[in-house]
Amino acid sequence: MVLVRPDWERCYSRRHIAQCLLIFAALDFGGVVALGIFADVVLAIGDVGSRFAVVTIDPSWLVWTLLLLVYAPLGEEAMCRWPIAQRPRAFLLLPGIYIAVAGITRFPDAAQYLGVGILLDAVAIAVGLGLHLLSGRVRVLAAVDQRVDRWLLRWPAVPIWLMISCFALAHLARYEIDWSVTAVLVTPVVVLPWLWFGALASIVRIRFGWWSAVMLHAAVNLVVLLIDVVFGLLALL
Repeated sequence: MVLVRPDWERCYSRRHIAQCLLIFAALDFGGVVALGIFADVVLAIGDVGSRFAVVTIDPSWLVWTLLLLVYAPLGEEAMCRWPIAQRPRAFLLLPGIYIAVAGITRFPDAAQYLGVGILLDAVAIAVGLGLHLLSGRVRVLAAVDQRVDRWLLRWPAVPIWLMISCFALAHLARYEIDWSVTAVLVTPVVVLPWLWFGALASIVRIRFGWWSAVMLHAAVNLVVLLIDVVFGLLALL
């Protein structure tokens, strides 16, 4: 299986890539919707839902469009899919780990995300990339990089699933969570839609390249945006 033992057999046929991206986009969107409904059902049981309060933001239509179609595909895929490579690099995994921590701690919170949050994401990417580049010049960084890389090469599924998990946990930022044992146990169910999304995007990354994963992400977000627009217009009728 690609996500367990990636063989990195790349496909370069544009026609085949386009067909596969359409199929993956349909599977991705359908899975996210189905798993999202399942998560909502679980949250409706007892007082579980009271521990996950959805935080809403109300940006302008232009900002929302840029966020979904430009920043999310490029930013999130740069942090969580770009580090997935045939020869993984330890320091490039750091931005993905950062957004997972940011999602769990909700720092910055949803209201600040459109400003401070995006800036901190950019800083995290720059730090990871900078440490990666410096690892070729600084002995200590080189030693750390080589040791971790050797371990990752022995266990190629680890960086893939680490980034999938980080991508999913980053989306906890949309909730204000009252942490408890119950909340911790339910969290894997809450993030199931994004685990599914991340898994399919990772397969696309391995088979067709990073830009294909970006296009898949943008395509799914475009469907979400169009549905939001249609239902918004219907609500005005």
